[in-house]
Amino acid sequence: RELHSFPYTTLFRSAPDRGVRTHSGFYARGREYARQGVWALAVIHLRRAVAGAPTRIAYHLALARAYAGLRRYERAESAWREAQRFAPDHPDLRAVADLIAAARAQEQGAKRSTA
Repeated sequence: RELHSFPYTTLFRSAPDRGVRTHSGFYARGREYARQGVWALAVIHLRRAVAGAPTRIAYHLALARAYAGLRRYERAESAWREAQRFAPDHPDLRAVADLIAAARAQEQGAKRSTA
């Protein structure tokens, strides 16, 4: 499955799901949307999760992955840096940094091949 797939049926829906009230609920829902490749909704939910529990490293890293899925690499790197700030030795930092770099390189390569 390609990192950047996006179902167009959710293109205009940009509000968090009703009934989700806790940071852990927003995180779970955001991860589920990310698993489905619905990156915009993943970002919406993960941003709420981060706002509710800003020191949870997993929340920042999931948000970084979701931003990479949207091709918002600066925002992905910003979320990654926040995770690094809280836990500079976290074992998942390298994998997420590599994912962001690979997604950016893939997009740049695609742009070069179509130019």
